[in-house]
Amino acid sequence: MTTRLASGTTVSTSLPGRSAPNFSMRRVTRKRQYQLAQEKALTQQLLIRSNGQCEKCHEWPDWRGLSKHEIRHRSQGGDPLDPGNCLLLCGKCHSGAHGIRET
Repeated sequence: MTTRLASGTTVSTSLPGRSAPNFSMRRVTRKRQYQLAQEKALTQQLLIRSNGQCEKCHEWPDWRGLSKHEIRHRSQGGDPLDPGNCLLLCGKCHSGAHGIRET
């Protein structure tokens, strides 16, 4: 397979003797569709609860936006879809919650 660049030159995008990779989309299962819908609804609940601000420092989010943080992680038996187990944190607070110190 070849690709034409803006400069007009053509470049081979596959290895010699091999066919081009198939980048077809994977089918989303019904279970995953349900999980995605639940996560979207939870995110909306959290945004309403936090009024669009970080729930730890109460500041408006920086360029990274708000991230959903699980207080008790799934590996520790926490429910990722429980609003009482989740916080919306700004990038700085979310990094700090995971032990990453920013300068």
